[in-house]
Amino acid sequence: MDTLNRRDTLSETKRALLEARMRGAAHAPTRREAITRCAGDGPVFPMSFGQERMWFLAQLEPENPMYNVPITVLVRADLDVALLERALAAVVRRHEALRTVFRMVDGELRQIVMEPFQPRVEVVDVRARVDAATGDARDEILKLAAEEGARRFDVGRLPLFRVTLLRVSDARCAMVVTVHHIATDGWSYPLILREMDQFYADLVHGHPHILPAPRLRFVDYAVWQRGWLTGDTLERQVAFWREHLHGAPTLAMPTDRPRPPVQSYRGTFHHFRIARELTAALHALGRREAATLNMVMMAAFYAILARYSGQDDLVAGTLLGNRNRPEIEEIIGFFVNTAALRVRLDGDPTFAELVRRTRRVILDADRHQDLPFEKLVDELHPERDPSRHPLFQAMYFHHSFVLSHKSPDEGFQTLLDAQPLHRETSTR
Repeated sequence: MDTLNRRDTLSETKRALLEARMRGAAHAPTRREAITRCAGDGPVFPMSFGQERMWFLAQLEPENPMYNVPITVLVRADLDVALLERALAAVVRRHEALRTVFRMVDGELRQIVMEPFQPRVEVVDVRARVDAATGDARDEILKLAAEEGARRFDVGRLPLFRVTLLRVSDARCAMVVTVHHIATDGWSYPLILREMDQFYADLVHGHPHILPAPRLRFVDYAVWQRGWLTGDTLERQVAFWREHLHGAPTLAMPTDRPRPPVQSYRGTFHHFRIARELTAALHALGRREAATLNMVMMAAFYAILARYSGQDDLVAGTLLGNRNRPEIEEIIGFFVNTAALRVRLDGDPTFAELVRRTRRVILDADRHQDLPFEKLVDELHPERDPSRHPLFQAMYFHHSFVLSHKSPDEGFQTLLDAQPLHRETSTR
């Protein structure tokens, strides 16, 4: 397998770093103290900065389900619900983030790790709502998943996740897994589903669970983050973003509708497919420019914003995985960070040049992704307006959701569809 083929098996972050080093564009990573297990077994720990942000948002708008993250996968209709519940309980035992609540303790915000519990799976028969003529259940599944995702959580109480099986035919169910964002992120979902699959298969075949215990817990990361992101380390991160966004303009879209006084979050989706031939051409362009598909697509996003706004200096939001340390790659929890990426289109660049500019900006942001977004907002003191986001008005996010599943005879049916219904809006 050649280098380019091996590159396609890496995560977006690892591909970006590999390609940067191949081109000599990235500095060698700074040696940083490894994250280790913090002293004490709790159950009360400090929150991470991201969890703190989510907690404040939950208090501001307790009825708003904006930070519920549902995802839907198709599974066998003859799946054993009791075994599925036991498999889910095994995941909960392994990952404290799925049994953690968030409260004020002695006047301080704290996360509290609760004892393992037995989750329940709700089964709903929706066969009568499926189009009998076509048998196509996709639209109905997505509609029901959206309804499930709209049910609120209380971040101070368990559970902070739900699993619902929608029986859509005699052969299939749609499994909707909904977790509050304070407990998970996009990286965590494949971990959750993979472990559910493994534990379910073990139970079906009577095998012992052999997954090793995670080396670290999310609380270990939270304690480390609070201690590491201080002093010179914090100032270096802040200095980069302060310079990057100094004098950045506000996006003005002449075709936009009048803003309400307060954001409503009542948006919509427009789903469309990119032809196989165009996808291949985008990959080919990325290879020529040592850019990932994410970089190429984000460059196209900036080109569209420039066309409609008439601006050549643009800031767009995106999400960074913030999993830049191997010791946290297998932890379920909320690591993702928001970033405001500024790209200039002055000089009428070709699209290839725009890809190169976007690539440089993404790689620079990747090396400074540890600064929590809310700390950046505090440092920059932008004018606060409840009708708009403080640093950007448009957001792009490229999500590669890939799972490897066993044969239909082992655990869940081979994944037939994965539809992330991710509706994150970053802190205002």
